[in-house]
Formats: sequence, structure tokens, C-alpha cells
Amino acid sequence: MGYRQEWEAADERPLLYSPHPFWTDETERLTYEDACEADHPRETDSLLSYLARISATVEGKYKRVQSMPHVRMSRVDRDRQLAKLRGQIPKGTEIL
Repeated sequence: MGYRQEWEAADERPLLYSPHPFWTDETERLTYEDACEADHPRETDSLLSYLARISATVEGKYKRVQSMPHVRMSRVDRDRQLAKLRGQIPKGTEIL
């Protein structure tokens, strides 16, 4: 390896520094650790299938939080907005 990690002893290799943390926050790290402790690798698992299963578990926990509802325009408001926009089109312009 061309770089050394923080936990390795100091030598001639430069220290690998990442300005951005790996985890978004402490909650994300703890959620992944909890998922790994609860679901151990199976004999039939490859590394990628195990990681995909752990990630799906964590995503499922995060999806339980509902997002804010999307506010939509009523039909009357939409028609008014479209009429206003249509009024801005110069005369003689072909509309497809």
C-alpha cells in the first residue's frame, strides 16, 4: 500500500487523510453496526450478497420515517396558472 492508515505505525508512507467522514452521522454508523450484529453472514453468501442484505435492512429502517407530503395544485389553480402562461406567448407563435 502506498499510504498508511491512522491506526498503523508511522513509517515512510504518507498518512491517508479523508476530509469527509465515511458516515453521515453517528446514527447511521450505529444503525449499520446493529444490522451487522443482528444478521451474520450465511454459508451461501458472497461478500456482495451479504452487503446488499445489510444495506437493504438499513434502508428499510430509514424508510420507516415518512417524508413530508407533496403539495399539489388544485385543478382551478392549475388552469389559472396555465392561462397566465399561455397569455405570455407572443401572437402568431405556433403551439404544438
